[in-house]
Amino acid sequence: MPVSLSYCSSKAVLQFMDANKRFRISNKCPNLRTAEKATPLQIRYLLFDKMKFTVNETTYQSGLIRRFEKYDDLPDRLKMENDSGGSTYDLDKNGHTKVYGGEEYGARRHSGSWKNS
Repeated sequence: MPVSLSYCSSKAVLQFMDANKRFRISNKCPNLRTAEKATPLQIRYLLFDKMKFTVNETTYQSGLIRRFEKYDDLPDRLKMENDSGGSTYDLDKNGHTKVYGGEEYGARRHSGSWKNS
């Protein structure tokens, strides 16, 4: 019968695990979430973009997936958007386009350059 790790042992193992592997494991194992959140995360590379972010070598993308009652009723353009990870825009109740990840919803870009002093 498998023996589970103690809280302290779990933290020690998680501390040196790849960040993306930790995300997947804590998502699948709710018992590890407390230890995972309390353990420092080792990230070598972090990039935030409008609708995606990259941790080390793995990119995570956000998108709006549209579903119809019958998949056959979904227009081909929307099927292609769904297959590529979803759309970056939606329509409000009045038919106006709502763009996600734009300047009004995301972080504002700094116009100057950042320098180490």
